[in-house]
Amino acid sequence: MAYASRVRQPAWVRLAVAMAVLVVIALTLGLDTCWCDHQRSVQRAALLGVVGLAFAVELVWGRWPRWLFALSVAAPVGWLIFSDNGSVSALLLLFMVGWCVFTGSLRVSVWSAVLSIVAVLGYVHFDTPDRWLPWIAGISATWLMMRLFVMQQTLVQQLRAAQADMERNAVATERRRIAGEIHDVAAHALALTVLHLTGLRLRVQREGGDAGLVESLAEAERLGRQSLDDIRRTVGLLQEPSSGIAPPLPGAPDIPGLVEQYRTGGLDVSLELRGEPQSVPPATGLALYRILQESLANAVKHAPGAAVRIDLALERDARLSVRNPISTEHPSRNGSGHGLGGMRERADLLGGELSAGPEDGAWRVECVIPIGTRA
Repeated sequence: MAYASRVRQPAWVRLAVAMAVLVVIALTLGLDTCWCDHQRSVQRAALLGVVGLAFAVELVWGRWPRWLFALSVAAPVGWLIFSDNGSVSALLLLFMVGWCVFTGSLRVSVWSAVLSIVAVLGYVHFDTPDRWLPWIAGISATWLMMRLFVMQQTLVQQLRAAQADMERNAVATERRRIAGEIHDVAAHALALTVLHLTGLRLRVQREGGDAGLVESLAEAERLGRQSLDDIRRTVGLLQEPSSGIAPPLPGAPDIPGLVEQYRTGGLDVSLELRGEPQSVPPATGLALYRILQESLANAVKHAPGAAVRIDLALERDARLSVRNPISTEHPSRNGSGHGLGGMRERADLLGGELSAGPEDGAWRVECVIPIGTRA
């Protein structure tokens, strides 16, 4: 298989390897050379020329089979060693192994090391083990050290990638938190606006006001409810299925005030509260507040004019129940939107449960969240 194009090493690394190879070739040509033996000198120069060409192609071009590079270095050096004409040429095997480990795969690096050891074994037929065993040890040590270096570089790259992912996740988490708060606040404000428009339209109708004004107010109500849909879709683009709970802002003591806001806006809503809101943990109180806020906004949107009954018991568990008749003019949907998903998520994150759906002609939202140590 042809050697796939890899990320090229920095120019100074290739230049350093090239200079080291040239020095070893020069030493091999200059040491232990008997110029009276012309044939051995020519053979040595020719084989070292093949090795130098192999390194040049690898360092400059590098788009050839990696096994061919290793073989182009190991075979000439092995023959020089076998013919006792190698001098210090075995050093070229160390550079070849180090480069293959540094730039190639594990299989390629093992292949290069095996070829180098086979080449060094040319010493066996004429020399003692103290001559060739150190070379085998040197090749093995070079392979091991370069392999450890490559593994370290890989771990550093993975660590940097993990740190970048953590930064992106932190930004995304903050983005989701802001998206959830924008949704809650904007939906609350729009729901109150629609309530006031509904109250004004009903008052104008009762007093026999201008039909055109009544029609305009009805259109404004429709646009307000459409805006609730639009903001849910827009904010939903920012929010992912798993989002964290927002920092405690309103809490359980603020729930009566929330109900009063909707009652002032014209919603027929009643609240039965049992227990002490001040004893509810801030995160649990925020979840109850947001769930009730979303439930009231949905009641205004899908069942305008319907009476809403709220029952909140703060005892061992916080139990919230919101019921309103299902409007035939604005039927409730399946509750698969962003708001209901956020309500369920708030309850789940605190170890609670939330269910919503039609029951006996009414839309019911039931939520149970543990209070105290069980939460």
